[in-house]
Order: sequence, then structure tokens, then C-alpha cells
Amino acid sequence: MFKPSGLLKVISILIMIGAVLGLIGTVILIFFSGTTNEVLAAAGVPALSTFDYVVSLVSVVCSLAAGIAGVSGKNKKVAMLLGIVILAIAVVDMITTTMTYGFLATSILGLIFPLLYIWGVYQSY
Repeated sequence: MFKPSGLLKVISILIMIGAVLGLIGTVILIFFSGTTNEVLAAAGVPALSTFDYVVSLVSVVCSLAAGIAGVSGKNKKVAMLLGIVILAIAVVDMITTTMTYGFLATSILGLIFPLLYIWGVYQSY
């Protein structure tokens, strides 16, 4: 057991909210995958594959698990490991986005919550 810092609690709750919204969005995308791919094709953007949906679901589940681990304060090593996992996912997402659409300054924003989460775990005692 460890005592989560205030920063870790706040960031964990925000990550959990984002994960739930991401899960809802992913389920909607999967449900409307045919229409979504038609719209993307009309816009000149590559269609989403099954791999994209799986990666999205894995990302959401890892984020939700990290949020729960950060709020519960049961195991600091697990919380840190999940923080590193969601940071790695954010980095891979930024690289993939840059390769597909070019560099977007907003891609860097996706790194802020995982970095703050890891810092919050580090500060916890």
C-alpha cells in the first residue's frame, strides 16, 4: 500500500474519465465502422483497420487500469508500470499520427497526462 499524492489522484480521475469517453467513442466507431471508413475515404484519409480498433481498446483498458491503480493506492510498482505503459502508448500514438498526418503540435498534449501520472506516482509515499 502507498498513499497516492493529490496530483496522482486528480490525474488518475481525469485519465479514468478520458478512458471511459474513449471506450464509448471506440464502441461507436466499431458499430459504425462501415460508415466511418466511407467518410474517411471521401476525405482522403486511410480507412481504419481491425488493428486500429484493437489498439484503441487496449489503450483504453490500460488507461482505465492506470487510473484505478493510481486512485486505489494498492501497489506503487503496478501504478508506475501502468504509467510507463500509457506513456509508451502515447509516444507510439504521436509517432503514428506524425507519420500519417504530419506533425501536429497538439500531439504533444497527449504526453502531458501520462507524464503527470508518473510524476504523481513518484511523489507518492
